[in-house]
Amino acid sequence: MMPRKHPFGIFILALYFFLLQAAASCGDKSVTLTGDDISYQKEKGIIEAKGSVEASYKDIIVRSGHIIYYSKENRLLAPNDFVFERGEVRISGKNLDYLIKTREGSGESVLLNMKGSWLSGKKVEIKTDEINLSEASFSTCGLQNPHYRFSASNISVYPSQGWIVIYMGILWVNGFPAAPVPTYVYDLNALPGGALRNKAPLPEIGSNSNDGAYIKQKLFWRLSGYSYGIGQIDYAEKKGLALGFEGNYVVNRFNQGNIRIHGLSADGYSGGITHSLFFGSEIAYDRSKNFLYQLLDFLPKKKYELRSELSYREIVNYEKVSLLPKISFRYDDLPFSFLDLRPNVEVSLSGVSEESTGVNVFEGSVKSSVNYFYELPGGIWTDLNASLDYKGYDSSGKWVRLLGGIDFFKPISRDLDAGIGYGHLFINDGGSPYRFENYRFFPYDDIRCNMRYKNGPLKAGLFISYNTPVLTPREMDYNATVELHCFDITLLYRAMRGEFSLGLNLISK
Repeated sequence: MMPRKHPFGIFILALYFFLLQAAASCGDKSVTLTGDDISYQKEKGIIEAKGSVEASYKDIIVRSGHIIYYSKENRLLAPNDFVFERGEVRISGKNLDYLIKTREGSGESVLLNMKGSWLSGKKVEIKTDEINLSEASFSTCGLQNPHYRFSASNISVYPSQGWIVIYMGILWVNGFPAAPVPTYVYDLNALPGGALRNKAPLPEIGSNSNDGAYIKQKLFWRLSGYSYGIGQIDYAEKKGLALGFEGNYVVNRFNQGNIRIHGLSADGYSGGITHSLFFGSEIAYDRSKNFLYQLLDFLPKKKYELRSELSYREIVNYEKVSLLPKISFRYDDLPFSFLDLRPNVEVSLSGVSEESTGVNVFEGSVKSSVNYFYELPGGIWTDLNASLDYKGYDSSGKWVRLLGGIDFFKPISRDLDAGIGYGHLFINDGGSPYRFENYRFFPYDDIRCNMRYKNGPLKAGLFISYNTPVLTPREMDYNATVELHCFDITLLYRAMRGEFSLGLNLISK
């Protein structure tokens, strides 16, 4: 043994593996240790550090009061308390045993934090792109007594995908067991209020004129480290029992898709597959423009998107529609930055079949929209907007629509804001042979208003639109949400469509 002790300072000991046995070599990379007291057994290749110890290698950092490193095995031990950091993952616990080269290890009595989520477990197994916790608990509520949490025999975390997968668990709401959860996938990439949400594994109830009263229950499970599925059991008053499956897969962050199939006792089978490829430079949005974010459901990831879709008898505006197939190319953030515009254009080609009418034609379309936001004196936001929609139906003609509008948004008080707007139909030439495209189309201008109220956990809103000059109602939508610390309960009623729904969404804080 060759002890080298430094009790009065912190020293850095860089270990270069080519100085040890060739079999344990890691090329020109090194593990770095810092500590108050460091000793090195050269013959055994063992380095031991005590005190305020930190070990680092590439993107891995381990902190502890006592670390032992076996250089020949590329093995790091923290027999007492430890903190392990790798990328956005932070794990604290006891008895870390980690293999540096294979990026695999284990620990006990752990707490894990990633992207606003908190997990705990009796044991943890760390792999290259998967972390498994046993006898575990999960929540996105950071309170000591969380408003909701999942307890489960096993929870898996996939850092690259941003997925947390729960197996054989129970959902607890305010300390009470609300529902058993065979499997559940929580997506940390979901945006609050956006198109992609983490719906709680509880039944959704509602009604509409087409289905009558209904109840829907979803079951989530992981298919692999890059895909997860959603099973659905529905019962509708007018259509009976329905079963469905939806699979989401991720090749990488900008290459992903969705597969779905549904069977309805009254109407037979339907299904489809959609795949999207995002490429080009990322779009930089000005986060100070709040209304821009309120109008967009889900932010595009790149300037370009190539999307392909194959669909069979899927419901679009209450009609059974098949796309055989549909290919679309979308370009966001066209180069008009000198006017502070964010225009986009989408071109698509598809074979479209509508079951109720028997219409089956080839369709080509070009869509483009643009918004220009400007703040007027007094804190009034103005949105000048326009959209162009062209559809060609091979020998069946075409449909060209050009819409323009202006909307004003004004905070009235700390709890209330309101808006009013007007839309003008500049061009309406031709028409569609399909019912689903004509559904609730009005060949009139419209006047619209909306109000939003928020006081504490309660948020409510309404949107009303009238055709003008005939002054017949076009849309009347009402919503109310109770926002708690980490989940919300939302009630939606669309009067003109006879739709009602009630659901609970989990939110990352």
